[in-house]
Amino acid sequence: MTDSNSVDEKARFIERSYSLLEAVIGADLSPVTFVVLRELPADSWGFCGKSNAYRAEYLNSK
Repeated sequence: MTDSNSVDEKARFIERSYSLLEAVIGADLSPVTFVVLRELPADSWGFCGKSNAYRAEYLNSK
């Protein structure tokens, strides 16, 4: 399981995150402000004791 969000979803997230920063920080926000998405392989993270890769494999086997 990789790229759980589409390119369009990520673009909207970046745009809305920047807008939120502008709203909260206001004029003090540097014009050079980055929003960075750092994606992790599905086997490198998880919750409740199971990796996201395991979950995807489990769901695909049903």
